[in-house]
Amino acid sequence: MTEEARGHTHSQGDSFVDEIYHNVQASIEYAIENLDLRQIDVIAEKMDKADKIFCAGVGNSGIPAEACAMRLVRNGKNGIYFKDTHFQAIYLNELHSRDVAVLFSNSGESYDMLHLARILRKKQVTVVGVTSSVVNSLAKLSDYCILSRKWIGPLGGGSMIGQITQLFIADLLSTRVGMLNEQATMRSKERTYDYIVNKIQLNGKVAKTHGKSSDTDISAGHGGDTGSCHDEDDACTV
Repeated sequence: MTEEARGHTHSQGDSFVDEIYHNVQASIEYAIENLDLRQIDVIAEKMDKADKIFCAGVGNSGIPAEACAMRLVRNGKNGIYFKDTHFQAIYLNELHSRDVAVLFSNSGESYDMLHLARILRKKQVTVVGVTSSVVNSLAKLSDYCILSRKWIGPLGGGSMIGQITQLFIADLLSTRVGMLNEQATMRSKERTYDYIVNKIQLNGKVAKTHGKSSDTDISAGHGGDTGSCHDEDDACTV
């Protein structure tokens, strides 16, 4: 490839990367510009006092919903998430007026999210809609609406940019809730860290024990000459 051709390819690559970067940046800036921080504080207070925080979304919006719930759990809150839409509907039976539901939908017209929102309103559960407009159906059914990004139509529904903006809002909500009781949040994070480290250590011990057992069997000639080990860190081929 000539220098001129390489330069042209590099230029195209830069343009492509820059376009994605600027779209992500613009989307997050849009979300920040439309944030009502007093509303975020009110939502965080309700989430902090809630017995359960139910997070839901379908398709691309399911990932930020799951991330929001898991982040809340790490912070010591009872975050709930189900990927299956039937389980989402079934779990509504467990939610009451003290609870909060955070529903993610860029279009604001997802049938499953609207179905949940209507039932949640009847149960007097606080509904927070994370969506693209204050006039779509989800926003109208929500007690609080947080704008994620401008809706660009059904062909843009799978965009990672919208997902990244939703993740930003999920992080914003979980962080603000954690700030209300920083000591309790830190204790919960420390316990979570300990549990994960213990799991990794236990898994390492099991792996070492399994490796020693395999070496003993092979050295004892069990099963005849059916395999070989070249190094204790390598898997034995059989």
